Amino acid sequence: MISWSWSLHPNCKGEDRVIQPTADVTAAEGHTVTLDCKFETTDSFPYLFWYKQEENDFPQYMIKSFSKEVDISPEFMKERFNAEVNNKSVPLKIQKLQVSDSAVYYCALQPTVTGNTKTLYKNLWKSVTLSCQYQTGSEYPALYWYRHDSDLQAPQFILYKGAKSRSALQYIPDDRYQSETTATSTELTISRLTLNDAALYYCALETQ
Repeated sequence: MISWSWSLHPNCKGEDRVIQPTADVTAAEGHTVTLDCKFETTDSFPYLFWYKQEENDFPQYMIKSFSKEVDISPEFMKERFNAEVNNKSVPLKIQKLQVSDSAVYYCALQPTVTGNTKTLYKNLWKSVTLSCQYQTGSEYPALYWYRHDSDLQAPQFILYKGAKSRSALQYIPDDRYQSETTATSTELTISRLTLNDAALYYCALETQ
């Protein structure tokens, strides 16, 4: 038997949010399972994302869904994974279940938290700090930062940093990036800027 659970609860600006069941889902190997994700947004053309997070690892981008268009990461086979926007939901369907599919799955609505939408211009080799606000009743939140170069590429994970009771938790693989968190906000600082740093940056909130 294989177990799945997913527990991300993003908080978006305005009335934007995603709603996911918190119960574990169990299914037999070789069968099909559908993980539900409902969303509310004032955006007429929202982007929805699905991520997979294995134990002691950072979230892995799986699928981006926009209207009837679905972009699936090459690491996930199209014949086994799919997620199409259907009215106000974007269920993830996994077929021919394998033991390696056991993980935490969560969906995200772009934008997932209230951020600074201004374009920042900085000189090369200088530093820049980006910030966004979040709200959660959880005492164990973690904030993730991603960069998105273009709609033709999947978002790239940068780092995660815990807050409140998880403030000692962090994973920052590149020393050019630093992050600070409070009970209501997170900051990303990028040092020694290069031309390759030009991109869209956004953060996501995970709760336990």
